[in-house]
Amino acid sequence: MNRLYATEINGKLIRLEIIERPDVVEVKLHASPMLSRKDFPAVTEWGLKFLKKYDSDPRPLQSVDPMTGDIATTYGDETHSIGVVKFGNSSVN
Repeated sequence: MNRLYATEINGKLIRLEIIERPDVVEVKLHASPMLSRKDFPAVTEWGLKFLKKYDSDPRPLQSVDPMTGDIATTYGDETHSIGVVKFGNSSVN
């Protein structure tokens, strides 16, 4: 199942796409224009309300950085979690 949420924060269009697959929940965040550091608290607060339901879901959350190919995967539940990053085409390996 795919879900798409959108809002405007600090004059920027923010879209959060959640794609539910049998073994993973993919999370894609799109912003136009690109986010700055000052945007992160507001975007995080907005986006977390849509991700909260996955706290009790056994599937990991996964996000791919389209610019670098880095894949961030979070395993766990609402009390314990671990994040793993697999570096793709990033020059920051």
